Amino acid sequence: MKLVLALALALVPVTAAAQPAPPAVDALGEANAALGAGDYQKAKLLAGQVARAPGPADRDRAEAWRVLGLAYFYLGDRTGARAAFLEYLKLDPDGTLDPALVPPEAVSLLTSVRNEHAAEIAARRPKKHKRSYWLNFVPVAGQWQNGDRGKMWFIASAGTALLAANITSYVMLARWCGGADDTCDEGQPGQPGYSNHIDEARTARTINIGSGLALIALYAYGVYDGITTYRRLEAEEAEGAPPLAPPPVAFGVGADDTSMWVTVGHSF
Repeated sequence: MKLVLALALALVPVTAAAQPAPPAVDALGEANAALGAGDYQKAKLLAGQVARAPGPADRDRAEAWRVLGLAYFYLGDRTGARAAFLEYLKLDPDGTLDPALVPPEAVSLLTSVRNEHAAEIAARRPKKHKRSYWLNFVPVAGQWQNGDRGKMWFIASAGTALLAANITSYVMLARWCGGADDTCDEGQPGQPGYSNHIDEARTARTINIGSGLALIALYAYGVYDGITTYRRLEAEEAEGAPPLAPPPVAFGVGADDTSMWVTVGHSF
């Protein structure tokens, strides 16, 4: 009986030690509750565990350092508070304290830390992607700087095909119809070597005009898309929001002997 009881007692600390630690969010909730209740030692202990743990996300660790700094402040440890506030600002360079909830002295202490370590804090701030507004007027350069790689390759390949069609049709027209009479035929009717290119020239002219108009439309779309995406990304970075996925695009061109058409589709 004594042996069974001894084994049971021996297993108690093992079972307790095997229990997982509470999640960072729960620990932070308890730390904030302890801080609000005036139990600064408990807040210091819980917040310190989260702040120094390698697992929590940066936002949770930043909140833990903020709570830890306030706990140190209320306990009268200004050195500890300054060190904790510095770690807080490294993770959240724009972090603040609510003057309606904390004493003005705590707000002043955080401001002092921010000013004293301004360069170190600024170095931790995420670098913004530098973009040029005027680069959007260079074909596919706007899509490249905005990160729209799929759209960039689509516009580049479509533009290359249209440009090839435009140049090829122009060269054929110049060859068939570039003479002084502009009759689009070679030689004399009924004579050996005579070639009539009137029908081919009509098709080539349609392709030449259609591909030229399509190139202009494609360029205009590329500029429009580059500028609108540029403005959206700049606004999102200014607000700190994550970039959204670029909207889908559809482009088409067609022509026959009597008409030509260009279609551009864009989802907003």
